[in-house]
Amino acid sequence: MLTRQLRGEYKVKNENLKYFYEQFLHLSRGFNSIKIVTIRREENAAADKLANKAIDSRLDNSLKIE
Repeated sequence: MLTRQLRGEYKVKNENLKYFYEQFLHLSRGFNSIKIVTIRREENAAADKLANKAIDSRLDNSLKIE
């Protein structure tokens, strides 16, 4: 869904994500072109692990990245 939001195919409705979407739009103006691709969770274990750590850290207010 995120890639579709960044491509403008879906509207960003989540208030917490709107700030980051606006930052993306602002920063993307500095490039001639941008390619947005979806990388499946199964193909990107390191990013998935970090995302899960971030989610878990919201529960106990700590985040340790090694």
